[in-house]
Amino acid sequence: MKRAWHSIEEAAILIALGLAPLLWGGVDIGIETASAAQGEARRLIALALIFGLMGVAGLARLARRLLERAPDPLVRTGADWPAAALLIWMAIAGIASRYRYASLIEWYRVAAVLLLIWLIANRPAQPRRRALFAGIVVLAGAVAAARGVREWIPEALSNNPVWRVFGGFYNPTVFAAFLVLVIPLAGALAFRTRETAYRVLWTFIGLLMTFALYLTGSRGGWLAFGVEALVFGALLVVTSPRRRVLVMVGVPVLLVLLGGPLLLRPMRERLFPTVPREEQSNAFRVLTWRATTQMAAARPILGFGPGTFQYVFPRYALAGFTRMAHNTYLQIAAEAGLPALLAFLALLGACGTAGARALRRHVAGADRLVIIGALAGAAGFLIMNLLDWGWYVGGVASTFALLLGLMLNASRPDEALHAPPVSPPRKGRKKAKAERKAVPHHVGAPPPVPRKRVLVFLLALLAIVLASVPPTLAAWASVRAMDSLNLEALGDTAGSDAAMREAAALMPLDAAYYRQLALLAGYPQGINELRRATALQPTHALNHVILAQIYEAGSRLSEAADEYRAALRLNPHYLTASRQLGDLLLRMGETGPAEQAYAQVIAFQRSEGGRVRALEGSVEPEYAYAHYGLARIEMAQGRFAQALTDLQSTINILDDYDRSTRPLAQQLAAIGEADPKVLQALDRLRAAALYRMALCTLRVGGPGAAARADELRSRAEKLAPDTASAVGREGPPWPGP
Repeated sequence: MKRAWHSIEEAAILIALGLAPLLWGGVDIGIETASAAQGEARRLIALALIFGLMGVAGLARLARRLLERAPDPLVRTGADWPAAALLIWMAIAGIASRYRYASLIEWYRVAAVLLLIWLIANRPAQPRRRALFAGIVVLAGAVAAARGVREWIPEALSNNPVWRVFGGFYNPTVFAAFLVLVIPLAGALAFRTRETAYRVLWTFIGLLMTFALYLTGSRGGWLAFGVEALVFGALLVVTSPRRRVLVMVGVPVLLVLLGGPLLLRPMRERLFPTVPREEQSNAFRVLTWRATTQMAAARPILGFGPGTFQYVFPRYALAGFTRMAHNTYLQIAAEAGLPALLAFLALLGACGTAGARALRRHVAGADRLVIIGALAGAAGFLIMNLLDWGWYVGGVASTFALLLGLMLNASRPDEALHAPPVSPPRKGRKKAKAERKAVPHHVGAPPPVPRKRVLVFLLALLAIVLASVPPTLAAWASVRAMDSLNLEALGDTAGSDAAMREAAALMPLDAAYYRQLALLAGYPQGINELRRATALQPTHALNHVILAQIYEAGSRLSEAADEYRAALRLNPHYLTASRQLGDLLLRMGETGPAEQAYAQVIAFQRSEGGRVRALEGSVEPEYAYAHYGLARIEMAQGRFAQALTDLQSTINILDDYDRSTRPLAQQLAAIGEADPKVLQALDRLRAAALYRMALCTLRVGGPGAAARADELRSRAEKLAPDTASAVGREGPPWPGP
């Protein structure tokens, strides 16, 4: 029986380790589109699955310990108190959260990761088992790397060599963070094994993942890879008797690996861009860190709630939009307060100390290689989290949990370990079974398990079942929301509304479902749904923007303008809200305020925050909309020369967007992380701007004006005939012959 519980525990851990990187590679991006809803459903299903597997593994461990009649049913590690403190403080911060649904999901994500650390730390401390856990994750890394290379090959053949690979994750940088964790493990397994076939296999997988890391184009990943390579090599040299040979071979290999990015355009363009743009990304991070520090200082004890960064940060932002702080440690402080950050750092310190202690204990054995791989991978990952956010992605954090768990596991003294029971030899099993049947049951039989321990097991079972309910409901609700959006795309409005209401009933804390219900219901029924969403999520400006759009559809224009202004109070740099406010005020005939709204967008474009972007060289299309809005006002006032200047700015911005940002937007749309309708709207904007440029060219006059105007008009009608016709109906009319 004890052997069965042992097998269940180990199988649950192995399945979780193998599936997490392949299924749990996203963050909350909303459900505004069917593709986004599909990604959200995948993320929540993975969370429920991994948390459930951790619950099963924990229950199996408890049952085995109770059957072994251990004096303490739970084996303690050096990281227990920091982990417990982190979870407890996150729960307290979640109660005071500005958006409790996001805090609930984030708490479950961290709980699953910490459970995984604890379970691996308490497995029987046998080198072969540690190698097994490492091998499972490396194989998952091989699958992800193969997917990434497969993404890159057709793009390279189609003359798009700067394509950055995703490998099943929602962002190339996140994929790089995962690879940073597993590449040292592949190296450790290659050094550890004595069989040539396995050594070739692990070496090939390690090189494949290194190649995929280069294709991500992540400079932070490249830096972290350099750090972990140095740590891995240094520890290997220090603990090996053949130091001179390792140095002579290792230094050239290290130089080749670190110089590999120079041979591939995705990384070469990021390290040495043909246009000096990398300062944008660096400046964006600095501004984001400054704003996150201000956010953390505003609520230093409890923060704004785990998982709420993207909903609160816009009020403090100094640059453009970002979902993450690009610094895990600052984001933890901003979301859950300084106590949570201290608990997280204490957890890291405890695991690092355990890893160093384990390395001293196993310095003479082959098992030290897995420990070196874990230490090197953790070092690179922690460095990368100074610049990015890998900790916040479940599939990456679960792999990091493996590394921390391996350090704790290897540091435990042998006498405290509880190896699984050994089965009798195969040839003697029948004889042993016959001997047991011949002996009366009461003679030599173990005493029955005390009722108190049975009660502990039943209570633990009940607790795990109850704890699994919220993530399961959240996952099922996300599936119904995805069904709703698919039905809406098919034209089944009634079915879409019913499915979305079912999703809201399953998880009433999620404001996104009420936003979607409001969009489905329209005016006036959607107003109450938006008010519920705003009550659940009071800091999210999007709720006010959608409510403004609903008011606008009902011709309640002044109330719509008030909602746009409320959104801008929550997010002063919400360019879409500023531009749509300008469009609304222009519709209301308030030309002066409309011009101010457009000018606010253009002023941000010229500010320090507007000049830098999270993705260097990317272009904000709202600037084009704002210049177009100003041109409409100027044309109505007869200032055709000034309007022509603004329309030319619109076209220039759209051209820059097509060169630098549209390829990435198309890539994101292809994997469901962006709405393809945005690109279609930009094509319509270009057509409208070209048509108005033709009108202004005729009004301004000059040599060749008529021919130039005809060319612009022809381009507009070719690009989007319906849009050009609509602009023509708006006026001013096309001059006659």
